[in-house]
Amino acid sequence: MSQVKLTLRPPPNVDFVLGYPGVPPGHDRPQASGSKAIEIRTGPQGVKAKWVRVELRKVETLPGGGLANTFYDFVGPSPVTLWTASDEYGLLRSQDVPFQIRIPESVPPSIALEGKAGIKYELLASVCTKGKRGFLRRRKSSVVSTLAQIIIDKHELHSTWPVYCQPETRQISHEGVTLTVERNHTCYGPGDRISVMATLKSESTHTILLRGFELTLKESTILRAGPFTSGKKTQPQVRVATIDENKVPVNFNLYGGMVQKAELTCSVTPNHTTTTLNTARHIDITYVLSVKALLATGPLVMDLPVVLSNWQRNVSHEAVRRIGPVPSLSLVPPGSGQSVTSRIEPVRPSEAQTHNGVGAASEFNRPSTANTYSGAGDNSNRPDEFGYSYNKSTPPKPEPSTNGRNPSFTTGRTPSASATVTSTNNRFTVTNAEISPDQDSRRTAAPSSGTSSTSKWPTAEEEKSRLYERAVARVEKVQGLTRGSPPPESNAQTADSSTSPNSRGRSGPWPTAEEEKLRLWNQAQEAVNRTQGEAFAVPAAQPDRSAPQSSKPTGSPAQSSTKRSYPSADQEKEALRRYHEAKQAVDRTQNANLYGGEGSSSTPAPSFSPPPANDLPPPFEASAGPVDARTQLAEKERLRRHFEAQDAAANTPPPQNDAPAYSSPGFPGGSASIQTAIQEKEMLRRKFAMQDAAATQAQPKTPPRAASPPHSSSRPTPAPPTAGGSRPLTAAEEKAMLRAKYESENSRSTPPPKLHGYTNGTNGIHTSPTPSPPFTPPTSSPAAPPPLMPRPPAEYIKETQEEDARVSRYVMNGTLPDDHDSIPAMPSPPLKPMSPGRP
Repeated sequence: MSQVKLTLRPPPNVDFVLGYPGVPPGHDRPQASGSKAIEIRTGPQGVKAKWVRVELRKVETLPGGGLANTFYDFVGPSPVTLWTASDEYGLLRSQDVPFQIRIPESVPPSIALEGKAGIKYELLASVCTKGKRGFLRRRKSSVVSTLAQIIIDKHELHSTWPVYCQPETRQISHEGVTLTVERNHTCYGPGDRISVMATLKSESTHTILLRGFELTLKESTILRAGPFTSGKKTQPQVRVATIDENKVPVNFNLYGGMVQKAELTCSVTPNHTTTTLNTARHIDITYVLSVKALLATGPLVMDLPVVLSNWQRNVSHEAVRRIGPVPSLSLVPPGSGQSVTSRIEPVRPSEAQTHNGVGAASEFNRPSTANTYSGAGDNSNRPDEFGYSYNKSTPPKPEPSTNGRNPSFTTGRTPSASATVTSTNNRFTVTNAEISPDQDSRRTAAPSSGTSSTSKWPTAEEEKSRLYERAVARVEKVQGLTRGSPPPESNAQTADSSTSPNSRGRSGPWPTAEEEKLRLWNQAQEAVNRTQGEAFAVPAAQPDRSAPQSSKPTGSPAQSSTKRSYPSADQEKEALRRYHEAKQAVDRTQNANLYGGEGSSSTPAPSFSPPPANDLPPPFEASAGPVDARTQLAEKERLRRHFEAQDAAANTPPPQNDAPAYSSPGFPGGSASIQTAIQEKEMLRRKFAMQDAAATQAQPKTPPRAASPPHSSSRPTPAPPTAGGSRPLTAAEEKAMLRAKYESENSRSTPPPKLHGYTNGTNGIHTSPTPSPPFTPPTSSPAAPPPLMPRPPAEYIKETQEEDARVSRYVMNGTLPDDHDSIPAMPSPPLKPMSPGRP
């Protein structure tokens, strides 16, 4: 016996695949199948064979390839036995064995992906022959096989099928904003242009900022591992890729009731070969058209499922012409002898529906029975979706269209209330398919109205009335979001003031133009009166703060008498003049003690008023309350007694253990604010008398010697701020006071060695300490110093700063001038002796 040889060869000039996979067979269209012939070639004597089989299998390969990522499935009635022996083995000679394997409509198409992944189909032919028998081994049969790859393309994915060319409208609402998307196609091929019309309508009372629209075509690929896979590979892998996107900037503010439209387009690349795939076991490919309305508060997204084909549009036109009408793809009802030229209303598909062969037909509401106006079948007496029945002799009259819609044949189901209807003449017209009250009442009353043809359609007058009521209802719906209900007073006044006989006799719920104007005028008058009453009403005696809340204007005659009108221009000018005069008088009174007539001051008193209290730094002590004339007199008396006590205490040396007081003790804020001028004078008199007695009885003691920082000059210590002052000190005055205070302290101790007769504050040169001479109290009392200036002269401050900078420069460099005259003398005011008891 010779060896056998198998060859798979298609018929001459015929493809391996016959028919149109994905399309159901018809009377002139064969079933899709794989047709071939197996060429069996043996020797002249033939071979002993057991059977000859052929099988069609689908091979799904995940990225990476290999046996672990390759999965096989039989397609159709596989395997098919073409020849079998009558006994265990029979004689098989050379011959050609034809075969035909049916291809189901739900098989996925052949596709190639990245990473050696994809779906392919293999045709496998095999023959089982009798093996040779050895001396030490048993006879064993052998199988000879051959393999041929075929390509299966799905013909239900042509983008020119009428089922994919139906206009569809979807809408989504969120927080008063409605996004409506219209499209005329749901399937696209390589090189096709995708176009949708996006409409954004604002029904919110707030302003909506529309930045723009965005259209994106996305491809989602899901890869599922096999059932025997373990670990992380068991989770499906999801890959999302963007094929094309387009953005349309708008930057427009939408108010309530406004609508903004834009046409969004994108395209499919001409070399795109991947198709929609959702019937495989391990690979799924879906496409989504994402429409975004970019708002200031966030995007409003609507995802539209689309079908992508690997057929170009010109090829699809020719293929559809050759295939002919298909009930599930051409919208032709089965059993009808002619095709329907009108289009049905598309129903919004659910997100769970898919586009896979015949199963995709339910997504577009395809009719499964004959239409009411088709020639075949006795359907003339069948009631339509509105509940009406028509006679055979009387054709149905189309209902007058009010929204630009064309009549379409019924499918036995009521259209969804959320869906919208578009016109085939103008695809950019958007109208809401909402059931109006008159249509609802007509539908409910139709079965009981009889079968007469005169009572089924309204008259012209009824039609006009119905259209008017519908328009009024729409106006109420739009204006009801932004216009609140009028107050009860305005309604009452409107009812009383409407004296027109036409308006009284009219039974409609809407007022006339005259009544509307009168109502708006009354409402504006009430708003003006209410505003003026709140601003200029005479305030009554109110025991607590809760009284104004209960005394709201109610429009009563008793309360209307207390309302005032706005002041005239002359009255406002007179009030403003009196205000300025009072302000100037207050400034003169309060600033008199700040810039008094001190002879030693060379700075003139400023003419401007002091800065407000909110802009000043916080005072040293608690404020005593508002300043008046009595408080100023008390302050002057207190200062006079204070200086007299200091002058009296200057004649005697201070005690050794007593430290000079730099500020008078503050008074409690709570008691100081309620004391009168007489009480304050008496308290100050007693206090100063006690201080004078203590200073007179004190024994002179030598104060302890302590090192003090170097100083350049001494100034009289200014009087510290007290609780009764008119205002706190400024920053410059406070600095001058502290400087004079520290200089006064240093004047009572022996100064350290000076650099050429001068030191520079804390930047002076520190030398080794030398024994200080013993301190001897003064033998004679010095004279009382003159009153303190408000602040040092500007020239003195400037020269002092220059001298400080010059000495600091020498100290930082580490060099000292050799000449005593190299550093000029720093100007300073004359040093006057001070009393030890006066700070």
